[in-house]
Amino acid sequence: MAPGDDTARRELVEAVAKCRHVGDFEGIRTLVASQPATLLHDEPGLGFELAYALRRLGEVERALALARDLAEPCRGAGDPPLSMRRANLEAMALFDLGRVAEANELWKDVLAQALALDEHSMVAHAANNLGVVATLSDRSEEALAHHARALAAYERLGEARGIALTHQNLGIAYRERGLLREADEHFRAATRGARPGVDEDVIARAAEERAVLFLLRGDGALAEATAERARARMARVGDLAGVAECLRVIGLGRLVDGRRAEAREPMEEALRLAREVGSALLEAETLEAIAVLEPERADALRSEAEALFSRLGAPAWGASVRRRMAQLAQPAG
Repeated sequence: MAPGDDTARRELVEAVAKCRHVGDFEGIRTLVASQPATLLHDEPGLGFELAYALRRLGEVERALALARDLAEPCRGAGDPPLSMRRANLEAMALFDLGRVAEANELWKDVLAQALALDEHSMVAHAANNLGVVATLSDRSEEALAHHARALAAYERLGEARGIALTHQNLGIAYRERGLLREADEHFRAATRGARPGVDEDVIARAAEERAVLFLLRGDGALAEATAERARARMARVGDLAGVAECLRVIGLGRLVDGRRAEAREPMEEALRLAREVGSALLEAETLEAIAVLEPERADALRSEAEALFSRLGAPAWGASVRRRMAQLAQPAG
C-alpha cells in the first residue's frame, strides 16, 4: 500500500472487518501481515486485528509481542476502548502462555478503567476473564459473581458471542462445584446463543465441555463421539488449542469405555499440540491424563504437571484434575 493512499487503507479496514465478522482469522493474517509496520502503528486498530487473529491461530508469542508493541500507538490514537481491548488481548496471550498472575493484574486494570468509563463491553470481557482465573483458583463464588456481571453486560449490549462464552464459563464453574445439571443447562445455552458459521469455535467448545459431563456420568462412548464432532469443527476454524482439548477428551472417552490401549494416541497428540501452541494449562491437564495410562511414568508425569499448575497459580485446579483422572480411571461397575 502506497503511503497516503486513503482509499486503499479504507478498503483494507473494510476487508478486515468482513473477515472478523465471519471468523476468518487466516484471511485477516493474509490481509494485514504483509503490510508495513508503519501502517500498523498509524492504524493501530489494524494491528490489533492482526494480533487477535494470530492468537486465535495459535501464534500466541507473536500475538503477545505485537499487542505490547501496539500499547503506545493505541494510547496515542485517543481511543480508550481500543486501548482496553489491546490490554485485554495482551492479558489473554499471557494467560495462554501460563503467566496467569500477570494476566489477572491486567484484567483488574481493564475492569477498573471500563467501570470508570462505563464501557460495558470491556466490563464484560474483563469480568469474564477474571471469572476464569477465579475458577482455576478454586474461588467458585467469586467466579460466579464475575460471570454474572459479564452476562448482564453482554445481555445489555445484545452481544451474542459474549453471552454464549459466558454461559460456557458458567457451565464450567457449576461443573467444578459438582452441579452437573446446572452446568449442562449453561452449556446448552452457549450452543443455542452461538451463531452458526460465525461462532463455530464457541459451538465446538460448548460441545467439548458437554463431553466432559458425559465422562463424569460414565458414558465414554458418547463423550468420545461428542468430542470428535467438536474436534472436526475446531479443525475447520484452525483452532489448534481447541483441537488438542478435544483429543484429550477423546482419549479419556476411550479410557472410560475400557479401551485403554486406544486412548494413548489421541492423548499424546493432544500433548504435542498443547506444547506447540504454548498452552501450559492444557499441557498440565494432558500430562495428568496420560499419567493414568502409564503407571511406570506416572510419578514423573504428575510431577511435571504439578510444576506447571504451580507456575499457573492454579494448584487447586491441578488437584481437582488429578482427582477427576483417578475417578475416570476406575473400572466401570
